[in-house]
Amino acid sequence: MIRDSPGLTIHHSPFTIHLVKFGAHVSIAGSIHFAVDRAVRIGCECLQIFVGSPRQWREILYSDDDLDLFIEKRRNAKLDPLVAHTAYLINLAAADMELYRKST
Repeated sequence: MIRDSPGLTIHHSPFTIHLVKFGAHVSIAGSIHFAVDRAVRIGCECLQIFVGSPRQWREILYSDDDLDLFIEKRRNAKLDPLVAHTAYLINLAAADMELYRKST
């Protein structure tokens, strides 16, 4: 407890206070591992990436080498957490069954 002024006692909160981390939504253009380079260049402590194009259903498939390099670069840069953002197209309330199927 802290004595702030005569007659007033302030107790510490039982909750842990976490510092806010600085991060950004960075491009995966060229390959997923370049996102780490971009995040480091602007001073990020964490990062967010799209898992593919935000406006297309087309899936991006990365090679094992690209994924291994991404994992290694991210570990070395200590970027944590990683947030994966999916396509804007997802609509779980879609009446169109094809759109709903793609969304799930």
